[in-house]
Amino acid sequence: MLGVIDLKKKFHTATEPSHSLPTQLLRGSPVLCLRGRGELRVEDQYGILSYSEERICIRTKEGELTVLGQELYIASMRGKELCLRGNIFAIQWE
Repeated sequence: MLGVIDLKKKFHTATEPSHSLPTQLLRGSPVLCLRGRGELRVEDQYGILSYSEERICIRTKEGELTVLGQELYIASMRGKELCLRGNIFAIQWE
């Protein structure tokens, strides 16, 4: 496991808006947009590897993205954009 964001722990992060990041950095990399603990949007994904109410694995150019939680479901999937909803506990890169 290369990285984990644990949403059960409180943390504070200062980030810049995505439009201020260099285009070269964003090109080809997946973009994640997390709204609270209930919605995750993934741009530039290449398909679902596995799916259950507790775990959803997504293929990206950067590797496998795993979302852990409860009552997870795919709210929408259009082209390379995916929207997951449910009670999200953690996001893992492998």
